[in-house]
Amino acid sequence: NAVAPKEVIEKYGRDYFRYYLTKSSKGEDFVYDENEFRDIQKFFMLLLNTNNFINQLGKGKQKMEVEDKWILSRFNRLVNEVSDSYNGYRFYEAIAKIETFLMADLSRTYIQIIRDRSEEVSDVLNEIRLGLLKLLSPVVPFITEKIWQNLLKEGKVKELEKTFKEIVKYYMIFTIFLASFYLHIYLFTSIKFFIMDQIFISLF
Repeated sequence: NAVAPKEVIEKYGRDYFRYYLTKSSKGEDFVYDENEFRDIQKFFMLLLNTNNFINQLGKGKQKMEVEDKWILSRFNRLVNEVSDSYNGYRFYEAIAKIETFLMADLSRTYIQIIRDRSEEVSDVLNEIRLGLLKLLSPVVPFITEKIWQNLLKEGKVKELEKTFKEIVKYYMIFTIFLASFYLHIYLFTSIKFFIMDQIFISLF
């Protein structure tokens, strides 16, 4: 039996549904598994908790240590790898790389190391946060835009970054369209066309 996209969206929201499709689609048929949403919820909670942690930091004298250089190196590598995955339409691969970075490198390793000197690296953490929002926005545009707008109101986004946000806006929309188009082809060719229409409408 097919699961109506509207039911999933009403229960979990559009971003959760988009994230699930992107993460699960590898160009092959797969069975809908609602248990996957538990792991997705953990990822979203970690993203929000990381954002809240950075928000509560004061502005101390910035000091660069070896661990800070390490996380910036890992993040720059992530940006390059995720960009390659997006450009190659390997959306599931991009999500996997972002998950690994946020959970293993940033949260479980780096933040644990710098907790006692976190205000000294607030600039580093903010740079990484803004970068992660940009990398995630083609897949989960609603939650990333909400966080971005809050940062904008608080003055934590620079003028140059506001301009960049407008420039990449159309690129993101185009990327989302391509992702949805390919997901429709890969996942729902055997499902009735009215369900395909529901998915297309629901994702935007």
